[in-house]
Amino acid sequence: MNAAQSSYSVFILIYSIFAGIAAIQFLVNLAFIVINELDKQASIWTIFTPLNTSLFCGILSTTGLLITRAISFCVPAGISPFWFPFTELIFVAFYETTYIFFSWSRSGRLLGSVTSMKTYMVIYYMVMISPLVFLFPIIPALCAIFLSPENPLYLFMSWTSSAGQFLAGVTVATLDSILVVAFSRNAKLSLIGREVNKEFHIVTVYGIISCIMICTCDIIYAIVQITPDPMLHETQFSVLAALLVVINMVQFAMKVSLHQYKISERSKANAVAGTLSLNEQLARESIVKGTALERDGHFTRLASELKPIT
Repeated sequence: MNAAQSSYSVFILIYSIFAGIAAIQFLVNLAFIVINELDKQASIWTIFTPLNTSLFCGILSTTGLLITRAISFCVPAGISPFWFPFTELIFVAFYETTYIFFSWSRSGRLLGSVTSMKTYMVIYYMVMISPLVFLFPIIPALCAIFLSPENPLYLFMSWTSSAGQFLAGVTVATLDSILVVAFSRNAKLSLIGREVNKEFHIVTVYGIISCIMICTCDIIYAIVQITPDPMLHETQFSVLAALLVVINMVQFAMKVSLHQYKISERSKANAVAGTLSLNEQLARESIVKGTALERDGHFTRLASELKPIT
């Protein structure tokens, strides 16, 4: 390890620790879903719902980004350092894509309940085409790798990739802001005492937290791109890495809370069904008993009316 690498050894350790935490998050998520959501009669593939798939891919993208960042400080001679920022860009694009799809899977129904159908469909199509915006910066970045820095086209490709990354960040922030408005409307209904869907309330609380954190990530990522000082650059990126790991935790916490709510609702429904069943059984027994008493009374009156034969 040379002097430059030695000065960044603390960041190698930080990124390695965060990557390890992200890997553990993936295993914990997988275990939770297999234990609580996999039907014993069903295939393992049934756990790959849109929500679960987005969550899995988001965590894997975080892990890959952090591993790539840690390895980039230990680049052996002969390997172009440009490949590492390019690989990071791929993981960032996939993280943005999976985050938006996770948000939509989580909040689509809530959004539909507080907006008009026209607004809902506009946002839906924005979500569907957003991956094109997120993945676009990869193309000029790849072209720039094979161009000489002295080539005028290199500068154009680099600028295009940076502009694409900025547009991707704005897209994430815009879609998140729309969801925050939906969350805020739902929260307002709760604050003024109106009855709201408990599931929507859980999504609202965790959704607002996630939205605030992802917007913070967008701001930090933009600052990272224009920070000239290397040490400050890595310090900012390490904060960004920590936020990504925490966002994954928040998303998993929301999933656990929704699971507990559904179990609670199922228990209440079973209790109500059990009470109704018991009441029905008691009612049937009462009817049978009443019929038997009525029949016995009828025979008693009949017997009293009959005079003995002498």
